[in-house]
Amino acid sequence: MKKNCRRWAAFAMVLAALVAAVGLAPKAALAAERAVAKVGGTSYPTLAAAEEAAKDGDTITLLDSTETTPVTFDQGVTLDLGGNTLSIVAGEGSSGVGLTFTKGANKICNGTLVDTRSANNELCGFIAVRVMGSGVSLETDTLAVQTYVPNTKVNYNYILRVEDDASLTLNSGTKVTEINEDNLVAGGEDTWGTAGVAVFGNSATTDTKVDEATATKLTVNDGVTISTSSFAIAGNGSKSNNTIITINGGEMTSSYAQGIYHPQYGSLVVNGGTITGQSGIEMRSGELEVNGGTIVGTGTPVEVNPNGNGSTSAGAGIAIAQHTTKLPIKVAVNDGTISGFSAVYESTPEKEPNPDVIELSITGGTFKVTNGGTNVLYSENVTKFVTGGTFEGTVPAEYIPEGFAPVETEDGFTVADDEDILTVTFVDGEDKATVEVLSGATVASQPITAVAGYEPYWALNGAEYDFDTPVTADITLTAAQRLLPPTLTIESDNPAVTGNKVTITVKAESDAKVTYTYKWYGNGQALSETSDTLVASAEGSYYVVVTATDADGLTAEAQSNDTYVYFYGTVMYRLYNPYNGEHLYTASTLERDFLDSIGWNYEGIGWIAPQGGSAPVYRLNNPFSALGDHHYTTSIEEYETLQELGWEGEGIAWYSADKETGVPVLRQYNPFASSGTHNYTVSEEERDNLVSLGWKDEGIGWYALDTEAK
Repeated sequence: MKKNCRRWAAFAMVLAALVAAVGLAPKAALAAERAVAKVGGTSYPTLAAAEEAAKDGDTITLLDSTETTPVTFDQGVTLDLGGNTLSIVAGEGSSGVGLTFTKGANKICNGTLVDTRSANNELCGFIAVRVMGSGVSLETDTLAVQTYVPNTKVNYNYILRVEDDASLTLNSGTKVTEINEDNLVAGGEDTWGTAGVAVFGNSATTDTKVDEATATKLTVNDGVTISTSSFAIAGNGSKSNNTIITINGGEMTSSYAQGIYHPQYGSLVVNGGTITGQSGIEMRSGELEVNGGTIVGTGTPVEVNPNGNGSTSAGAGIAIAQHTTKLPIKVAVNDGTISGFSAVYESTPEKEPNPDVIELSITGGTFKVTNGGTNVLYSENVTKFVTGGTFEGTVPAEYIPEGFAPVETEDGFTVADDEDILTVTFVDGEDKATVEVLSGATVASQPITAVAGYEPYWALNGAEYDFDTPVTADITLTAAQRLLPPTLTIESDNPAVTGNKVTITVKAESDAKVTYTYKWYGNGQALSETSDTLVASAEGSYYVVVTATDADGLTAEAQSNDTYVYFYGTVMYRLYNPYNGEHLYTASTLERDFLDSIGWNYEGIGWIAPQGGSAPVYRLNNPFSALGDHHYTTSIEEYETLQELGWEGEGIAWYSADKETGVPVLRQYNPFASSGTHNYTVSEEERDNLVSLGWKDEGIGWYALDTEAK
């Protein structure tokens, strides 16, 4: 492949000489003097002309979408694409560079950058943007892309490449990606596609150290997308060391290779972002520090081919396999989420004879197994390297140093210092269980023996334990139980009667063996009655508090519902028929109880009516309604007219109170119903709610007694 690259390069030089000899003009020069770029207030017909005129610190602005042959920028400029597309014409050569930046601080922003190629090219080592000896920042909406065409054979090309002590920063909105991915395999088995960003260090350096001042630097910030078929980010091996790659955010994805391939000795720091590939990161030399972010290996199963040279892994979140350079590898995971067939996989393939310089440290992070994997961690050569982290699966004992231990949690296992592992002991009679928990975490409740009539709970020092409390010391929880309150049933002659006393009886029940004491209250005042029966001789509201006590002195009390006693008037009960929507009103407890037993809903006391008076309320039943329908009226004429029409007159149902002293019973009409069309209530709130739902307010039907005034 290298020979082919040289042949194409030589052919390109000959062709250029012929063009110059015969006076042929380049493609760009044949075009009309159309202004395609400007520097300050001056416009230029080509990007190359604008670059030649620009000075350090100037801005070159693209005026329209256009094509350009390769251009080298020898001063620090801002290349503002002006929202346009700049297409780099690669020509027929087998290798080359689109835009090259060699000096100063540069920025590319605000547009789309494309390199284009014709069919039947054999492309070797093409670079869309090359940064060498300078700094370039890609910002906001910049899209560095690579277009493929059929029959194009591709081998290790890069969209972006930074080298020779230069720096490249990718900022929010930057996209480094490919187009026409359907054609990625068009070149046959030699096709690798194109990597996103290549990072090459000092060509003459082989030292196993990183020099901040002279290192080649790549920084990826939040909002960046790098998505390619080959490596999203890649270095190069033995003589391109001294690199610093910092991932603060963004998404880096390879569909065919590793998300990040790191064969050079350099520093790779992952603080955030998402890195995805056949293996998320493959470390063959250098230092990796993971402080956050998400790293995903999609391959399955984990494989590290024993060639010892080049990228070889698949299936690991982080793959560690020494390069033939035999340079050291240091991997430290302090935080972040790492997943794969194995989350972390370290091995020593053949031709890698120096595993003693591989260092691995895991102090935190979350590690998950995917794609049917079984080992969350695997290492052939490193032991005692796990002192923290949460693992979806067991951690082999040989990976955990003395003084540390795994603790089972809801998410799997957490490895922690022995001093940070506390013991919670659960004692339930003769049974005892212990649970280990991290200091500062909470412990889950354990099963506990239940006894009829009691509610069991765990107690610490005699008080109920709150399981939301962080555990900060070894503790012992003891099973305890509290007596459940008794169930109360109230029975009475009538909740509101016309006599001069009412007998109210309470029935208390408990599944425990207990005795009961009774304390009655009337109108908010404690009464002297201490039995299960109260004879109320005054009207008002009554309830009882029942205290249950067991043989050990445990107590629990329950309070009954209020029972209302009236010594005047007639209690009007209200029921609802859920089958036809009718409300029925009756003074009869027999009718109330019968209707309740056949499916009507008892809704309690509607109001209190006087025992007699001069304003009777008549009730009629409509026999033509399948489910029944009642009508109420204070008009004897309406009552008799409805009887003549076939309604069944049921006589006087109750009496209306005087208008001057009574409480209005409000009437509403439902225009959407054919039965149960009227509702009667003393509640203005209920009336207003029904009106808001479409009922018609029909004013006052009659009057109830004012029980509060009485």
